Order: sequence, then structure tokens, then C-alpha cells
Amino acid sequence: LKIPDCRDPYDKINSAYSVGGVPTVIKSIQKLLDVPIDYYVLLNMGGLRQVVDSIGGITVTPTLTFQYEDADVVQGKKTTLDGKAALSYARMRHDDPLGDYGRQKRQRQVIQAIAKKALNFSNVSKFDDILKEGNMQTDLSYDDMWAIETNYKKAASNIKSDCLQGENGWYDSTSWQIATSTERARVSKNIREELGMEESTETFTDDTGIAEQAIAGAEAIGQ
Repeated sequence: LKIPDCRDPYDKINSAYSVGGVPTVIKSIQKLLDVPIDYYVLLNMGGLRQVVDSIGGITVTPTLTFQYEDADVVQGKKTTLDGKAALSYARMRHDDPLGDYGRQKRQRQVIQAIAKKALNFSNVSKFDDILKEGNMQTDLSYDDMWAIETNYKKAASNIKSDCLQGENGWYDSTSWQIATSTERARVSKNIREELGMEESTETFTDDTGIAEQAIAGAEAIGQ
């Protein structure tokens, strides 16, 4: 992906935050998928632990059995996690057969569990204190949070998620995941449909230069 305001011709989307913070992350995602982003919540690892503890823990159904730091979970068995355990559950990667994709799936589980439990009177009122701690930031106002709690509380139990799946590649001595134009269009279509928008008129194109080099590099390493 060509990160806005970045001098490099291509970079991983993870680099967007280091290039220009939240504004660059938002512009990068909007460019990648042609979807609007109206609000954001930025939560660092310390903030995740704090938020989970502030709402009395979260409940998840683990996708696999593992022990990692403070997380000790069994696949398919509903488990209540405190802040430390939730952080460990979201961080584990190397023992997951899906690697980083598996970790991302568990991170989405944690975020959805937080959203579901946070939308009640007592928990929304705590977020002002959490924001003051500096581990979490958002452009949602306090009134916006109350409006969500009042008007969209039921939506928290019907959250859908998707994953932009990349293809293995190796470019400039670094491993990459390359999202094809077809995959970008698929995810864009799904998101826009959920938002009640028409299908994008954007012509999604592959970053041909890096794609060819990355796939060729991956094939060479595999031989």
C-alpha cells in the first residue's frame, strides 16, 4: 500500500500510524477499501487491560486451547477474562496455527466483547476517567457515547467482522501479506452494504510492482 505522506513507494499498513498517527491510519484505510471512517477509538495495550477491568471483565468463547502468560483457555468453552488475561489472550501469536490472522481474530473477539458490555449506563460513565489516563483516545464526544448507549445498545449484540486476507510475499528482505484487488473489492463491498451504501465505483488495482516482486520472492524462498 502507498501510505499517504510517506516517502517510500510501498509500505505495510501497520506503518501508517508511525508515519502520521491516527489521521494517516484513517486515510490509508479509506484509500485501501474506499469506505468512510467517521469516528475512531485508539487503545494501547495498557489501555486494554484498564478498560476490561473497569467494566468488570469480558466473556469470550476461545477459538483454540492454549496457555500464554495470564490466559489459560479451552477451545469452545466460554471464559470470563480480567484485564491481564484479556491482554494475554489478545497478544498470543506464535502458538496459533493461523499466526497473526488468528491473533487478529482473537483481538476482534476482545473488542466486540468490550463493546457489548460497555454499552450500559454505569460503564459508559467510566470512560471519561479512562480517557484521562491517556491509554485510550477517541474523537467521540461524551454526548456521542451517550447517544450510542441510548439508541444503538442492541446493535452491540449483532456485530459482524471480516478479514482482509493477504497472499504470502517477500519484498526487500521482508515478508509481506499482499491483498489482491479482488479481495479488497470484496471487503469494501461487504462494509459498504452494511453501511447502506452503494457498491464502490473505485477501480481496485493490484500494486503490480510489489506484488510481482513479493510473490516471486516467496516462490524463490519456497524452492
